[in-house]
Amino acid sequence: MGRLNRLQAVLAALLFVVPSVGAECISTIRTVSQPVVFPSHAAGPVAWTGSVLGVAKVDIDTNVVYFATYDANMNQLLADRIVSNASLGGPLALLWNGSEFALFYQRDDLQLVFQRISLSGDAIGTAIAVAPKHLQWQNQEYDIAWDARRQAYDVIHTIPAGFERAIWLTIVGRDGEVKLDQPLSIYMAITAEPRVAVAPSGEIGVTWIREDFNGAALYFLLFGTDNNIKELTEISVNGRDTRLAASDDSFLIVSTVRLPGNTSELRSARVDLTGKVIAADATLVRARGVDIAPLELIWNPTLREWALTYNESINGFDLFPGEMRLLRLEILGAQSDTLFTPDPTKNIYQMRFPFVWTGASYSGSIERPGVPRNQGSDTYLVKHCPLIAEVTAPTHTAIYGLTQFTGSASGGTPDYAFHWDFGDTGLGEGRNPKHQYLRTGTYTVTLTATDSAGGLSVSTATVLVVIPKQRAVRH
Repeated sequence: MGRLNRLQAVLAALLFVVPSVGAECISTIRTVSQPVVFPSHAAGPVAWTGSVLGVAKVDIDTNVVYFATYDANMNQLLADRIVSNASLGGPLALLWNGSEFALFYQRDDLQLVFQRISLSGDAIGTAIAVAPKHLQWQNQEYDIAWDARRQAYDVIHTIPAGFERAIWLTIVGRDGEVKLDQPLSIYMAITAEPRVAVAPSGEIGVTWIREDFNGAALYFLLFGTDNNIKELTEISVNGRDTRLAASDDSFLIVSTVRLPGNTSELRSARVDLTGKVIAADATLVRARGVDIAPLELIWNPTLREWALTYNESINGFDLFPGEMRLLRLEILGAQSDTLFTPDPTKNIYQMRFPFVWTGASYSGSIERPGVPRNQGSDTYLVKHCPLIAEVTAPTHTAIYGLTQFTGSASGGTPDYAFHWDFGDTGLGEGRNPKHQYLRTGTYTVTLTATDSAGGLSVSTATVLVVIPKQRAVRH
């Protein structure tokens, strides 16, 4: 945080942008609500259609739920429209199913419902109750995902008391038809932290804190495409604050573990689509101070990477809200760890709802913690352009010659630094290095670009080094 102090003193605009190389993507932060400004419509969950960002909001005074749309640059397209005149604390999730939005929230009577919303922002019918045959209880926990294979919403939820006490999976169609409603396990902690993610092929992953006669532990359950439980695996004894996401071949599980000495760390594990653990629970990020906790986790199919927002507080969350960061994880292990917001004065803000990948940026809502309810809210929409590096290199080059390489970068936070590995133990620095190869062969050239906020991007190219053909001498 100290490296940002000078910037924090001057960067206090309501709209702050960071230009990228070539202007392919510009990181942006847009004000949605401010303290002591009423009505206070606080930004909540977001969903991306491919061209439009849907945003759910809640009026802090009345719990009335609103819906609006924005373009990719965070310009509002559709004015706030009322979705529900009453809710229990505002929206829980906003999902796009390919043709319409679904906005999930609890009514005042605790019933979970969702409202269908068209791309134009119009409500489709009335709110639909999810599994209304169950009794409703205080302190129920929910997580919801769109299931493209089943064309339905997968709702993982707890029933914390009564004869139905269990972790439940309810699969409900876009029209409200209940396709499946069954308990997964009766063993759960008082705070179970259920999470659900769906692979494109239809396998459903579920994590929760399970508690039985052996104690409490973090478990992963695989629910197959045939709607049967396939695997149940203990992931961690101490993992908490779990986040879960699915790619096309595996599930990634991230959790927090307390360590001796009043500190903590993020841990991760991967499970394939058969339920087999392919990367056991291990340290992902060790806290530099007291507290660290995951916020949201998604899979990015375009960049083939996992993206995790997390919060870290050197002195502990009880004393300081911490700093929100974005960790990008590639399957092969390359990492980038940087601030999520382009405005360093907002780095203590928090993310309560999943963010999305728009094809060019990571976008989501953030809020300042600790704003008294009678003062409204302080929320923003953020467009984060990830750092992307590119290599320009010849496909063939001559041995002993000077080969020209060019590196470029976009997104992230300028200025950029370029570090080269030419594949033959040779190293280089700068945007336009030259290198001499002393042996023929095929070499993989690796460019690692870093930005001023800690972002990192790796790009490679293949170069064939050959002996040039000799021209025939004419006599």
